[in-house]
Amino acid sequence: MKDINKYKPKLELIGKNLRKFRKAKGLTQKQVAEIVGVTANYICKIENGNVLFSINLLCKFCVLFKAQPKEFFEN
Repeated sequence: MKDINKYKPKLELIGKNLRKFRKAKGLTQKQVAEIVGVTANYICKIENGNVLFSINLLCKFCVLFKAQPKEFFEN
């Protein structure tokens, strides 16, 4: 298992922004999961900063929310 502790602050920030984008669009975790091809549980883990995920998935979030990657890293 990968040690995510050193990435935890950034992962939590990304998760917070993912949740913000998701709620602004009125989507549930399940709906986002179905669109990007993962489980709702995985979306929950991302939103809570508890999992490392691929750049490919970040790109899918960018397309879905019409956002730039950097927007997921901003406070």
